[in-house]
Amino acid sequence: QPNDNEISLSWQESVPWTNNLYYIYKGATIGGVFTLIDSTVNLTYTDTGLTNGQTYCYKIRSRGCENRSSCSRSNG
Repeated sequence: QPNDNEISLSWQESVPWTNNLYYIYKGATIGGVFTLIDSTVNLTYTDTGLTNGQTYCYKIRSRGCENRSSCSRSNG
């Protein structure tokens, strides 16, 4: 349960590869500009410092690879 002025995000994935990092982007409108705010290795993220009543939009971008051995060799 998030506290005041924050939101808890969660997402699911259904892909045939292993994702190992998620980039969190935030914007003011769906069609507007999104800015990278953080990254996580989890399928959840809590954004803090928000203004109650304000609209926020989020996009999640994942980084992954086909198997664990190629993930460990990847530079990015």
